[in-house]
Amino acid sequence: MKWLIAFARDYALLVICILIATLGLLKVHISGVQYSDSDLILAVLGVLAVSNVAERLGILHSLDQRLADIQRRTENSRHPRIEVANRSEVPRLGERVGSAREELVICGPSLDGAVSIVHQITAAAQRGVRVKILITLSTRENMKQYGRHLTAANYDLVSQQGLTSAQAKIRHNITILKQALDGYPQVEVRTFDGLIWCGYVMVDRGSRQALMDVQVYMYKVPVDSAPLLQLTRESSGEWHDFFSSAFDTMWSDSVAA
Repeated sequence: MKWLIAFARDYALLVICILIATLGLLKVHISGVQYSDSDLILAVLGVLAVSNVAERLGILHSLDQRLADIQRRTENSRHPRIEVANRSEVPRLGERVGSAREELVICGPSLDGAVSIVHQITAAAQRGVRVKILITLSTRENMKQYGRHLTAANYDLVSQQGLTSAQAKIRHNITILKQALDGYPQVEVRTFDGLIWCGYVMVDRGSRQALMDVQVYMYKVPVDSAPLLQLTRESSGEWHDFFSSAFDTMWSDSVAA
C-alpha cells in the first residue's frame, strides 16, 4: 500500500500528462467533449505547471524541515549565544530586583536608577538576598575620563562646574544607598576607582535561573543607542560567566564606600 501511495505522489501528474497527450493524439473525445490541438497543448502545459509548483512546494517544505532541524540542534548545542535585547521588552530594574532570591548585583557609573528604587532594594535585603552595589569613585579625574569618552544626557561632564556637580551627585547617591541599606550584613556598597565600561544587573548568579542585563558603554554613543545584552546561564553560559568574572575582578579592586 505504501509503495502505491509513493508512486501516486511521485508520478500521478506525469501519468495525467501522458494520458492527455495520448487522448489528443488518438483524437479521443471523452463524453463528446470537443477540443483543439491548442486546447490540448494548454492542458498539458497547465498540468506541467501544477507539477512544477508541487515540486517547488515539496522542495520548500524540505528546506523548512531542514532549517527547523538545524535550529533545534543549535538551541541544544554547547556553543554560547549572546542576544542584544529589545529595550522595549527588557524588564525594568525594579522587576529584576523583585525577582532576586539569592543574590543581586547592581553596578554602574552613577546608579541614579538604583537610588530611585532604593526601597525595593531594601525589601530584597529584608528577604535575605545578598546585595552587591558597585559605583564609580567620584574623583575629579574619573569624572573627566567619563567626559572624554561618554555621552551622558543627565550629567555635564565637560565644564568645570558640571564635573563638580557630577561628583556631588554620585556622593549623594552613595549616601542614600548606604543609609537605606545600613544594618544588613549581607549588603555591601563599594566604589571602584576607574571607569566602569559595563553596567550590570545580575540576579541569582549561582542558580540555574541566573540572568543578567549588561549595558555596554561605548565611546561617544548615547546609552539608549548602545547594546544592551541579556544573558542567562542556561542559554549563554559562557558569556554569562565571562561578564560575571569581569565584574568580580572590578569588585576585588574596589573599596568600601
